[in-house]
Amino acid sequence: GQVLKTDGSGNLSWVDPYNITYGSTTSLGTGQYYDWTGLVSTNVKKYEIIIQGLSWGSAENPNFKIGDSGGLEGSGYTVSAGYLSNASYAGTDFRTGGWNFRSLESASIVYDLKFTLTKFDGNKWYGEGWAQKTGDSDGTIYWVRGFKELSGALTTISLSSFNAAVIDGGTQRLLTYT
Repeated sequence: GQVLKTDGSGNLSWVDPYNITYGSTTSLGTGQYYDWTGLVSTNVKKYEIIIQGLSWGSAENPNFKIGDSGGLEGSGYTVSAGYLSNASYAGTDFRTGGWNFRSLESASIVYDLKFTLTKFDGNKWYGEGWAQKTGDSDGTIYWVRGFKELSGALTTISLSSFNAAVIDGGTQRLLTYT
């Protein structure tokens, strides 16, 4: 888990690539959204969110948005989303309203997922997420990836469904890389 670093004079040493802060594993609760707030992104290189057992009160797709001191941004994302399966279906879509996963499910899904935001430059963030249905037997994976630039420093990451369904289960953990 370490990298080889030089001091500029030819001396090499093994170092940790990041300082990682592990947040507590906590419930997502039962609201229409879950927010990670009070983030101070000035020296952060990456945020990683791991969620186990995410479910909604109805068939829905996870949607991540980010915001700065002016609030959450609901537009201006350049994102692709899709899914792959060993069954006879797959597809992709373009998104502008957040990192919104895509599926064609007609029944409620329980997801395990990881979503990562990596600082690209200034206040521009690259988001990438992978999800799978818990206990899935067909091997379907869901993905989302793309960019969003904020006018100020990132302060909030928000998870909601695309159509404002209520979260009815799941736990999360936030990892911060500086």
